[in-house]
Parts: sequence; structure tokens; C-alpha cells
Amino acid sequence: MLALGNKARSGTAARSGTARVAVVAGLVALTLLLPAATGANPAPAAPSGPAAAGSAGFAGVGVEVSELVTTGTYDLGLINLPGLPHKVELTGVVHRPKVSLGRRLPVVVMLHGQHAGCTYDVDGFVWPCPPGKFFPSYRGYDYLGKDLAAHGVVVISISANGVNYRSGDSDDEGMTARTRLIRKHLDLWKEWTTRGNGPFGRQVLSAIDFSRVGLMRHSQGGEGVIRAAEHKGADLKPYGIKAVLALAPSGFKRRSVSSIPIAAVVGSCDGDVGPGAVKYYDDSRYAQAGDVAPKYQVIIQGANHSFFNTTWSPSGGLGGRDEWYSYDPKSSECAVGKPTRLTEDGQRKVALAYFSSFFRLHLKNERRFAGIWQGTAKPPRSFGTAEVPISYHAPANRRLDLNRLAVAADLTRNAVGGAVSQRGFQSVSLCGGAAPQPRNCLARSDIEEVTAPHQETTGPKPGLGVVALKWAKPGAIFTNHLEGAARNLSSYRQLRFRAGVNFTDKLNPVGKPQDFSVVLTDGAGKTSSVRAGQYGKALQYPALIDRLPGNRDLRIFFFHQQTIPLTAFTGVNLHNIRSIEFHFNTTPKGSIALTDLTATR
Repeated sequence: MLALGNKARSGTAARSGTARVAVVAGLVALTLLLPAATGANPAPAAPSGPAAAGSAGFAGVGVEVSELVTTGTYDLGLINLPGLPHKVELTGVVHRPKVSLGRRLPVVVMLHGQHAGCTYDVDGFVWPCPPGKFFPSYRGYDYLGKDLAAHGVVVISISANGVNYRSGDSDDEGMTARTRLIRKHLDLWKEWTTRGNGPFGRQVLSAIDFSRVGLMRHSQGGEGVIRAAEHKGADLKPYGIKAVLALAPSGFKRRSVSSIPIAAVVGSCDGDVGPGAVKYYDDSRYAQAGDVAPKYQVIIQGANHSFFNTTWSPSGGLGGRDEWYSYDPKSSECAVGKPTRLTEDGQRKVALAYFSSFFRLHLKNERRFAGIWQGTAKPPRSFGTAEVPISYHAPANRRLDLNRLAVAADLTRNAVGGAVSQRGFQSVSLCGGAAPQPRNCLARSDIEEVTAPHQETTGPKPGLGVVALKWAKPGAIFTNHLEGAARNLSSYRQLRFRAGVNFTDKLNPVGKPQDFSVVLTDGAGKTSSVRAGQYGKALQYPALIDRLPGNRDLRIFFFHQQTIPLTAFTGVNLHNIRSIEFHFNTTPKGSIALTDLTATR
């Protein structure tokens, strides 16, 4: 159950800050130990699994991907990489439109995570692998690569088994080496597409626009891509990094990304690295003043860690398995067979829709996907029925920060200079963030990052700071007054905030959602009220992920975003709004936490 540790490294015990669960309900969570990571000369071709590239119909192509895409592999042997004492394979697979010559298309580079380097029957201390024993993790995203290629993007998935080999011996778990490996492949492709040489000859001449580069990484590869995108992607210049998708990334160093759109993607049933990747969103929001790149937090309900990669999955035929283990399959929403749990095929269909649309939005400016990623439009039916709540941190030039609700000063004066007040609450306090605030909001003494992933228990950096509100009877009011130019909300389209329901507080009835009214008052004293709960899932009671021995519920204290259209507030003058109030008059009692009150265009 909850094997929240990274895949085992050769000769090194798995050790991770974000990928651990110390004691939950008095039990030490088991660490999932797959065969240790090694490496070898790759097999000429590797299975891409049954998650078919299929039809790209969700984007309206209407033909089979295979008719539009050509796929090729390359293996240039083993090379020396700075910082590693052993050689690394220079191996990859490329998916590109059949008509790509001279088109200068955007490119996405994909990197898998920490996994077995050789097949599981090979000793984990062996590197390179014996002939025919190379584990093809890099082929596990073929279904994604082919779909993107069908929509005019060149996709290169690279192998990093040699980096994974003893990566735990390095100071940063091999993250710098992963960045250098990405750089090496980009340099090769720059030469090949400029000169028309290399393994693909003139077929790829002028095929790639290196000013439009996307990075997609999984697991420890996910943190590797964050490392590559740090400091505005300086380590990969002159290549222009325009979009980063970090899929279930580990979090050894708590890195952040500025000036580049980033999506931090988490599966709610991830039994390997857990849900701690949400900190990449939290940490990147305000890492740079005036940042005009959007940030996204994406939580795929019912998704685990491994099924995104076909070679890591049971149906891949290479010994993969579902890393989530349920103590109580009857109650666990992550148990296999439950309608709330995604199958291999279902999970990859969700990935296909969201990952493809993310890169097409940010590399090709396909604006029809913007509303989905900004939370203002419902995904089309072709995106599937899985719940995928997205939190959107708008660019600085499209966002008015009203109150971050993170530190003590935010309870008396907000970001626009207005007075802040509270009345009628049982308590108003701050949690998460820096001392002297408590490191997390939850009441139980055994809370770990799996249950409070936005916050910290023992980590070196503070987690997300929020305001915790408790009311024992209806009538409590939380008020933010607006001042100066901030009173004019007429150019903004949405009011947003993030919230979470504290499942450890008995003021919240088990399984019942919370709700309150949002009231705008204008300069003439006119008011307009809407019910917050109808505009998202942030006020839902957290799902029962599992029931641990001792009848202890395991739930996750996620912060989701509520997005209320300002057009919902009728009868008030949006050019002159005096205050925004939260009236806790809908449910008789409750306990929630709030952060990030903003208006967005």
C-alpha cells in the first residue's frame, strides 16, 4: 500500500524527501522495490504497449494516427556524460508528421523516470545490460508521441537508463545529468536538421523549430525537467523552452519554474511518489515578480503512477504492475475495479487528451484549448469522463492579486491595500508556510505529505501558507475591502480562490461538501450574492483514498480552485466594487482553508 518511494536504484537504497510516508496510522508504508536500475545496449525496437496511438479524434483529425505519422529509432551507443563515472546510452525514438521536411515544427522532448535499466531477470548491479535485456522505458510514451506528431509536433523520447544507474550516488539524484542528456540530444538534432545528416538524413532537414521546445518528464524524469527549466531554461539555451509538463515528478530539491508555462500533474492514486508534486505549482506561482507565464496544477482522479508508461504497466508484457495497493478494496476509491479508479486504457486516454492539448496550446497557440486549461470551459466529451480539476495561476498581466491569504498580515490588510476583517468565526488562524505558523493544517498527529501534500512536516522549506476558518453556527463573515484602482473589476472575467476541506476536523460532517456565499458590494451599497459551491470541486469533502488498519481513513488534503464568473454577480457596478465578502450561511458549521484570492482576465 502506498509505496511512496522512487523505483529502487542499483546499489543505493531509495531515499526521497517527497517520496516517503513515514508512519501512517502507526504503520510504516512499504516501499515499492522494483528491480534495480541498470542499463545496456538497447534492443532495436521495443513494444509500445496496447494503449494504441489510436485515433486523434478528440482533436478532430478523424483519421488513424498511423496514416499521418512516421516513427524511427536511433542508437548511437554509449557516451561519457560529465558528472557520471560510467557511460550512458544515446538512444531515442522520434515521432514526426510524414510531411515534416522543411516545416520547422515545434518539438517535445520526453524523458522517463527512475526504473529498471535491464529486464527484471538481470542483476541490478549490471551495467551495461546483456544483449537483448535493455528495458525500453523510453518507448512507454509512444501513444502520446504519435498523437502529438499527428498534430504537427515532432516528439523525441530519450532513454536515460544509464543516468538512472546509481543515480542516488549523486548529490542531486542525477537531475543535472538528466539535463545534460537532454542537451546532448537537442544538440544532435540541431545538427541533423541543419545539415540533413545523421541516422535520418535529409528526411529531417529543417524539420524542427528550436525556439519552440516542450519538455515532458515522468517521475524522477519529471524533476529532471524542472531542473532543466530552472532559471528560464538557461542550461538549455539557445533552445527556447516554451512549455514544461512534469508528470508525477519527485521532489528532492523543491525547485520552481518561472517565465515558462508549467503543468504539475498528479494522479490521486499514485502509490509511488505520491501527490507531493503539487508543491511545484505552489512554489512556482510567485517565484518571480511579474511572471507572465501561466502555471497549472492538474490532478487526475483515479490515476496511478505507472500506467502513464506502457512499458511499466502490466499489459506491456515486461513485468510491470499496478503500484497502488489498497488495504481495504471495498472502501478505497483507488481499488482496482472501482468506478473511481482508472484502468490502464482509461488513464492513457486522459493523458492523451490533456497532455496533447497542453503542448498544442503553448507550442502552437491553439487557443481552443485555453478555456479547458484555465478552468472556464468544460472539457469536451472526447476528453473522457474522469475528473481532472485544474488550478490556473494566470500571468501577472492577466491577474489581480487580491489576497494571498498566506501570512498574518493578510488577515488585516490585503494585496490591494484594503482592510481585511473576520467576524462570527469559532477561530481564524494560519497554517502551513513559515514559522511561527504550524507546518500543516490537519489535526492528526501522524499526518505526512501523502495526506497534506501542499504542506510540510519536517522538510527544509515551508509549505503552502493558508488561512484556516472554522465556524460553529451560520453567520460568520470574511471581508476583503478593495481600494483604489482595484475597485474596478470590469476588465476581469473571473473571481478565483483555492480551498480545501479539513477532513480531520469534526466540524465537517463526513462525506458532506461545504459551501458559502460570495457577496460583492459596490460603491452605492448594492449587493450581489452567488453560492460558491456551484462553481467547482474545491469545497467537496476529500475522497476516501483508502481505509487503513485501525479503521483510519486515508484522504488527501488537496487545494482545488473555484472559478466564479464575474458576470454571475448581477445588479452591482463592477466598475466600483467596495468589498468582497464570504458569508458562511449555507452550512451550519464547518472548517476549511483558503488561499489565492484573485481576479483574472
